[in-house]
Amino acid sequence: MIASDDFDYDPNIQGARKYFSRMEAMDFALIKRSDISLFDSRLRTARDTRLNLYEKSCYSAARKGIRLDESMMFELFEFCQYMAFKTCGLKVSSIEPSGNQDLLTLVQEAHK
Repeated sequence: MIASDDFDYDPNIQGARKYFSRMEAMDFALIKRSDISLFDSRLRTARDTRLNLYEKSCYSAARKGIRLDESMMFELFEFCQYMAFKTCGLKVSSIEPSGNQDLLTLVQEAHK
């Protein structure tokens, strides 16, 4: 018998699941739009690089006092994903620039 837990009802857990679900959807959308094989061996490295860039960019934003709302966090994730995939040699379709130079600068600084 499986014990019931309260995680399914915790709003924080629900929010985190929603957040990660959207990140997965963004990942799959870029792969599909760029016609990258799901079996491409570079994907693992690209995803690890993306996570590293994202963590560094979020840390840098906090250190600089830049408050990231939900839409900015997803936009930052998209920039990190795009740069990481290109860095790992994956041909990716271009993304629409948002005009948010601060986010792009955070990613570029994290990439150094």
